[in-house]
Amino acid sequence: MDATAVDDTVALLSWGPILEACHDGPVDRSEIAERAGCSRSTAYRATTDLREEGLLERTDRGYRITGEGAAVLAQSQQFVAGVEGTARLQPLLEYVDNPAFVDLAARFADAEVVAPLESVPYRIENRMQSVIEGTRERMFGMTDGLGSPALAEAMFDRLRSGVTVDWLLPREMYDQFTAAYGPLSTHADDGGATTVFVHDELPVNLAVYDETLVVLGFDRERGVLGAVAIADDPVALQWSQETFEACRGAAERVE
Repeated sequence: MDATAVDDTVALLSWGPILEACHDGPVDRSEIAERAGCSRSTAYRATTDLREEGLLERTDRGYRITGEGAAVLAQSQQFVAGVEGTARLQPLLEYVDNPAFVDLAARFADAEVVAPLESVPYRIENRMQSVIEGTRERMFGMTDGLGSPALAEAMFDRLRSGVTVDWLLPREMYDQFTAAYGPLSTHADDGGATTVFVHDELPVNLAVYDETLVVLGFDRERGVLGAVAIADDPVALQWSQETFEACRGAAERVE
C-alpha cells in the first residue's frame, strides 16, 4: 500500500462520524455537525469531499449517504471495532494465539477482560467462580490447563444442582483431573448429566456457561490463569459452539 492509499484510508476512517450522521438522512450541515460532534466548517469540508467521492449525495433537504457510502461506513466501523477489540483483548493475547479467535476481535470490543492484580491475587478465580455459580442449564468447554480447586468445586456444585456438563480435555489432563477429583460423572446427582471426551490437540481454551462465553489464557510458567475474556456476543458464542463441536467430533468419549 503506497502513501496515497494510506492517506485515503485514514481520511475514510476520519469521515466515519460524518457518514454515520447522514445514515438516516437527508440532514443539513448544522445537524451533521451536531451529530458528528464537529464544527460546521469541518462538516462543510467533509460533506463536500464525501460528495465528490460519491459517498454522499445532496438533496433539497440535505445530505444522505449513498449505497457505496453505506458500505464504506460498515467497513470502517468493523475496522474500528476490530482495533478496539484487539486493544481490549491485549492481556489475553499474551497467552492465546488462535487465528480464528484473533479474527473475531471485533466481537470482543465490549468484552470483560480480567487479568491479575497484585492487590487482588485471586481476581480471575473469583470472577470465574461467579460465572460458574450463575449457570443454570448447561456448561461446556475444552481446556488443557487445570483450574483451581475452588473452580472445580463450583463446577461440581452446579452438577449436583442438575446442570449438564460437556467437557473436552487432553488425555494427560483428564488423567490428572480424575486422579485429583475422581470421574466427573461421580459428582452429578440423578438430575445432572456429564459427557467427557479426550483429544490431545485443542486449538483454544474456552468454556460456555449458559449464554456466557469465557476464553481462557493459561500462564504456563506459573501454572495459573493469566487472563480471561468474558462475552455474550452471539457470533462469538456461535464460533465457540462450532469450535467445540469440531474438536469433539474428532475426540474419544471416556465418560
